[in-house]
Amino acid sequence: MSDWRIDYAGYNGPYIREARNGHEVARISGTSFEEKRARCRLFVAAPDLLEACRSAADFLAAEFGQVSDPDNKQGWSGDPAAYENYRSLRAAITKAEGA
Repeated sequence: MSDWRIDYAGYNGPYIREARNGHEVARISGTSFEEKRARCRLFVAAPDLLEACRSAADFLAAEFGQVSDPDNKQGWSGDPAAYENYRSLRAAITKAEGA
């Protein structure tokens, strides 16, 4: 679980703050309060979502793919959708990591 919290106080908020010291991490913008709140929740959940994606990709590779070369489609067995799901997860992980 991330150590960030959402602070709705202030005119220019909401803000994402570090839970332990209250330092501002990000100021979230949006067209409405509901949009800002949704973006805050996504921002705070992002580290946990990234770790869940990594775990799911690792599981799919171990269960259906070749662990030594999971990107080789020819080595995948079982559910044909497993490889496509794996590739989607890897693309999201790469995007999140900025690679």
